[in-house]
Amino acid sequence: MSVLSESAPRELKAKYAFKIFDFDQDEYLSKEDLKQTLRAITANELTDEEMVFVTDKLLEEADLDEDGFLSYTEFENVIARSPEFIK
Repeated sequence: MSVLSESAPRELKAKYAFKIFDFDQDEYLSKEDLKQTLRAITANELTDEEMVFVTDKLLEEADLDEDGFLSYTEFENVIARSPEFIK
């Protein structure tokens, strides 16, 4: 659980988070992985339409190669822009 401590390096936290969000363990975050993450984070309170909207917007912002998935590198780029993730 030391990966969750405030003193853990950002890179270690990012790798751990990516593995948690990669439900199908294919080393990419797909729309389905992102939807499962949203379901968990929001206690399944979003409608299907809201989940599609959020996942589409996330991919629009973060999917740099526009292949419909987030690679670890793309995920890390998102994390780098989120200083609160380091905490």
